[in-house]
Amino acid sequence: MENVKNVLTKQKSGKGDLPNPEEVQRRLIEEKGAQGWNALHWAAYLGHQEILSEFLALKPNLNVLTNDGWTSLQLAVYKNQTEG
Repeated sequence: MENVKNVLTKQKSGKGDLPNPEEVQRRLIEEKGAQGWNALHWAAYLGHQEILSEFLALKPNLNVLTNDGWTSLQLAVYKNQTEG
C-alpha cells in the first residue's frame, strides 16, 4: 500500500486521485514511525480503548508488524490490556 506522503505527492502533481477520507485515515493509522510502530500499535500498547474503537471502525490492517515483529494485538496482550 502506498504511504500517505506518496498519495499526497501524486495528488499535488495531478497524477493521482485523492482517496476517500476513510481511506486517508486508515493509511495514517497504518503509517509506521521511526521505530516501526504505527498509531494502532501505540494505542494498543497504551490501552487507549476509545481510540482503538475509532481506529478499528476504519478496518486497518491488523497484521502490520513493528520492526521487532509485534502486532498491535500482541502488544496489548504483552501490556495486559484486557478491557474492551
